[in-house]
Amino acid sequence: MNNTILVSVVMITYKHEAYIKQAIEGVLMQETAFDYELIISDDCSPDATEQIVKEIINTHPKGNCIKYFRHEKNIGMQKNGAFSLEKGKSKYLAICEGDDYWIDPLKLQKQVDFLETNTDFGLIFTDADLYYQESKKTIKSYDKTFKRTIPTGYVLNVLVEGNPYKTCTSLFRHKFIADVFEKNILNRKGFGDKSLWLHIASKSKVAYISDSTSVYRILDSSASHFRSIEQAEHFFEEVYNDSIENAVLYNIPIDKKKLRKGYYQSLITYCLEKNKYKELLTYWKKLDIRVYLFAKEKIVRPVFKVLIN
Repeated sequence: MNNTILVSVVMITYKHEAYIKQAIEGVLMQETAFDYELIISDDCSPDATEQIVKEIINTHPKGNCIKYFRHEKNIGMQKNGAFSLEKGKSKYLAICEGDDYWIDPLKLQKQVDFLETNTDFGLIFTDADLYYQESKKTIKSYDKTFKRTIPTGYVLNVLVEGNPYKTCTSLFRHKFIADVFEKNILNRKGFGDKSLWLHIASKSKVAYISDSTSVYRILDSSASHFRSIEQAEHFFEEVYNDSIENAVLYNIPIDKKKLRKGYYQSLITYCLEKNKYKELLTYWKKLDIRVYLFAKEKIVRPVFKVLIN
């Protein structure tokens, strides 16, 4: 354990030459009453990512805070993520991937202050802005904007069914992931960040700050950015299966019928956003109509147009 550096910020990167500088600067601008480090793990990027990182190390006033690692060959996102976490030895760890960035200079200080005071909590998140790279559209304070209720406290049962948290806003206690690497939790099939949150949530409480401290960037290559209905189906089916597996792993009772309804609701929402009303009908027929009454105004009118054409 590093006794002088209180927080290790881990940042994985691959082909992020267009974003990595902003990601690094968001970390280095942090105003803290403690020392922190930035661990960057480059998964053998073929672009100018490495040159940009090294230039910042050599020229930025806080460049000495950065520890840079580059793999000789590409090992994949999950293994790279596990590698970077293993390099962090401080009391607290935070994650910011190379295409996201922080916008609140007090992000780390706020989160550390909370965990230092509330020892029964092991993990803390915040609200975030969403930025759609292709359309250049920003949704400020996503959770607040959509009036999302973010679960706090003992959230394992809720987290098994879905992940409402943004990884780029996280900070957590190192001690709760000591056995993550022995159990190979981060490299098992599924969603690496959610697997980490589940592991910590099984041991402690989870907190949330309503301030928007970060920007989560949605790229064409993002897992949740779909170019076809087939991609959307595949993604949400994986989410469904992952939830079932986690319920078994943590011995959590789960309502499969409710989970499947959530699967169809996600697909319906996607169809609405993309104006795919014929496909929407397929999923809507598989739902008890009463389940989706909250969206009837959005659904019924366009679907009716399809039916009469």
